[in-house]
Amino acid sequence: MTEWEDDVVESEEDLRNDEWFKENILVLMEEHPKEWIAVIDCRIIATGTTRTEAEENAMEVSKDMEFSVYFVPATPF
Repeated sequence: MTEWEDDVVESEEDLRNDEWFKENILVLMEEHPKEWIAVIDCRIIATGTTRTEAEENAMEVSKDMEFSVYFVPATPF
């Protein structure tokens, strides 16, 4: 584990979003392959081809709410 990983504390919202992402990965792989997604309350609020693009798009709509960001890999089939 790196030094910065020791300092990361995920909120309850982050943990819910993480679980939602894991549960929906197959659907996300079909609908958003090779995209970054920003999520609030288990809903996609923005996407982008880069993490920076997804974060910038999310900041425009999030109204200062914290959001989670994930990379969706391409479907293996």
